[in-house]
Amino acid sequence: MQWHVLGIFAPFFMTGSLIARFGVTRILLGGTVLLTGTALVANLGVSLAHFWVALVLLGIGWNFLFVGGSALFSIVHSEAERGKVRASMTWPSSPWWPWGH
Repeated sequence: MQWHVLGIFAPFFMTGSLIARFGVTRILLGGTVLLTGTALVANLGVSLAHFWVALVLLGIGWNFLFVGGSALFSIVHSEAERGKVRASMTWPSSPWWPWGH
């Protein structure tokens, strides 16, 4: 699990810069490619190396898709809409939503 967590959180320090440099569409596409790579690597074998590589690819792909998707809010919604839209998207993804915040 540490490899997956590393894959998720380590890129956070540079994903914003990558979005600024390459654009949100390319980062989202890259995240999709990485998640596809996860499935391919995981199906190529059952060794520990396959497992580690798949977990890292999964984490980085998730990071690119999560941060890239969050960046879309500033593109597709006006300033007045952002708070409501973000709340409607964050609320169901919170592990505590059944019990309130």
